[in-house]
Amino acid sequence: FNFKIDDALHSGMHQWTVDNCQFEFEHTAFSKALQWHIYINFHKLKTGNVQNLNQFDFLQTGHSNAVLSANFSPDGQTIISASYDNTLKLWNLNRQCLHTFTGHSNPVSGANFSPDGQTIISASSDNTLKLWNLNGQCLHTFTGHSCEVLSANFSPDGQTIISASWDNTLKLWNLNGQCLHTFTGHSNSVSGANFSPDGQTIISASNDKTLKLWDLNGQCLHIFTGHSDGVQGAHFSPDGQTIISASGDSTLKLWNLNGQCLHTFTGHSNWVQNANFSPDGQTIISASHDNTLKLWNLNGQC
Repeated sequence: FNFKIDDALHSGMHQWTVDNCQFEFEHTAFSKALQWHIYINFHKLKTGNVQNLNQFDFLQTGHSNAVLSANFSPDGQTIISASYDNTLKLWNLNRQCLHTFTGHSNPVSGANFSPDGQTIISASSDNTLKLWNLNGQCLHTFTGHSCEVLSANFSPDGQTIISASWDNTLKLWNLNGQCLHTFTGHSNSVSGANFSPDGQTIISASNDKTLKLWDLNGQCLHIFTGHSDGVQGAHFSPDGQTIISASGDSTLKLWNLNGQCLHTFTGHSNWVQNANFSPDGQTIISASHDNTLKLWNLNGQC
């Protein structure tokens, strides 16, 4: 299924572009490039009947500058937004801002909830991560990266955090802000990193055109080569047996854990910012700067 959003993503003086995509419970959330996020019912999307496209425009209007990321809490009742205005905001589904999180001195690249929903990790271009409680109190500041931190994610058990940075490294942290391991090997910025479902391995995506699979000690297990431009994002399937990557070469690739490319997904006409699996692992959704979202089966058929 191909969903063209050129017309739907025009609002006033602004031209919106798709940036990120994430399946969330029975719904799907997509974020638009460095701007704001749309919310689409996944079951309706498959038939092309899209609803609630502008339901979350308050995320953008509530900040004083562009929203770079937004994610739901594990229970789906709150949203954390990260902005170019150097703040995070916690929202309920009634569009009320519950707390504003201040402390970063530069734009906040992303923010994610812990698996239990009780804390939030943020990544910033001030080169730090911050761990927060739900009241907006900073519990710890994580220092060690020498350039902008592009992403931060909790492990499935919530006890560690992986960060990816413009300094070409990943770092594994405990919840007290202690760096446990620095992962070196990429020759360009690391766009993102995610844990496997069992929490035993990490996949990283880099602008050096590769993905790398790591163990928790920072040892590279496999290098995934085949993209002809920077890799913007990578995620494990729910069963942890395959990985989907999105690239500036306008393609997605499905891989096994040994770094073998199983399928190349072609059809986008501009760089693909991100891709992720549906909760059952049978469908993949991609978001591209060609202003489309595409749904694929595992054989690469759109």
